[in-house]
Amino acid sequence: MFTYSPDFDPPAPCLQITLRHLAEPARTAALTAQVDTGADLTAVPQGIIDSLELPDAGDLLVAGYDGRSTRAPVYYLSLTVAGHTFDLFRVVATPIDQALLGRDALNHFYTRLSGPDLTFDLTTQA
Repeated sequence: MFTYSPDFDPPAPCLQITLRHLAEPARTAALTAQVDTGADLTAVPQGIIDSLELPDAGDLLVAGYDGRSTRAPVYYLSLTVAGHTFDLFRVVATPIDQALLGRDALNHFYTRLSGPDLTFDLTTQA
């Protein structure tokens, strides 16, 4: 069970994720990501990408909530979420300081949000 973060108004479901460089597994970063069921992709702050020295894997045309399209750099890494590791996972870099955990990861879990309790669960079993 995870708790919503009070750092947002209203509070938002957030959890710790771990990123790991594919070729150099000692390079890791742990950070908080906001669960974003409206996001197609997982987005990671460019500063974290830079600190891990991940190799650039091209770019992708992405659109935000406002419908504006832009090109975002793409990277591959190992991602650990709620005890589950994705060994080859694509993320886009974002200029904001907040990581967003998108449906590319969330669709591997059963997700239960309990807004009144400000808690949520991510599990691999129904």
